[in-house]
Amino acid sequence: MFCVSPEEYEKRVVNSVAFSPDGKLIAAGARTKVIICNVQSGKEIQTLTGHEKGGYVDSVAFSPNGKLIASGSRDKTIKIWNTESWTKIQTLTGHKYRVRSIAFKPLEMEPSKFQKKLLEKRKDPKLDPIKIITQD
Repeated sequence: MFCVSPEEYEKRVVNSVAFSPDGKLIAAGARTKVIICNVQSGKEIQTLTGHEKGGYVDSVAFSPNGKLIASGSRDKTIKIWNTESWTKIQTLTGHKYRVRSIAFKPLEMEPSKFQKKLLEKRKDPKLDPIKIITQD
């Protein structure tokens, strides 16, 4: 696999990959990092760090508008990253087990009944993961 060192590839530490909506970038969950690569050149353009030691990244996903990346880890967190500044904007905690899979809802979908209930129960709209994830 391009963009990941032969040593990392041989050790099979790449657990998840995702393409950006425009197909220009690929995100690879490798150990406790998310490596962002340019698809055309195969060059690494950014490394996102922040998951704890031993918290291998098992899942990565781009938002439908490509402005966010989510990474789910064995450290029982989901991290939301901004793809313009390459900064972490939020960490979602409280998961009992490792986060094996994550996905964004398509922009054209209406919130589910569960999402509506979650929104009603949240007191601080700044901490609302659904609002953050679906931002334009």
